[in-house]
Amino acid sequence: GRFSFNDCAQQYQIFIKTIMKDELPITQGTSFVAYSGIYFDYVFFSDNKQPNHASFESHVQKICGQTWSQIKKNYPDIPEKYLATDCPNGVYIDQLIYDDYHLTDDQLTISN
Repeated sequence: GRFSFNDCAQQYQIFIKTIMKDELPITQGTSFVAYSGIYFDYVFFSDNKQPNHASFESHVQKICGQTWSQIKKNYPDIPEKYLATDCPNGVYIDQLIYDDYHLTDDQLTISN
């Protein structure tokens, strides 16, 4: 089967809006440094480490719209245990950073 960006995004929105609603920080006028897991997933879905919301989301949808067999074939050097988490993590990053934290690309730094 194929991964559904929209279905996954809806599930994350339910989680974020109901479970984390009181814990979301105020991000207006602040900077955010993404590292560790966010770094690796952002780099996987991006052409480079420069934050670009539209490009990131487009790559998540393009890559994750493939079948699991196609994804494994296209990324043979990535162990399946990590590859299996990239699509849900990509959606989570997109939802959390851009839709819930309302960060803009110029507020975000992707760092290892």
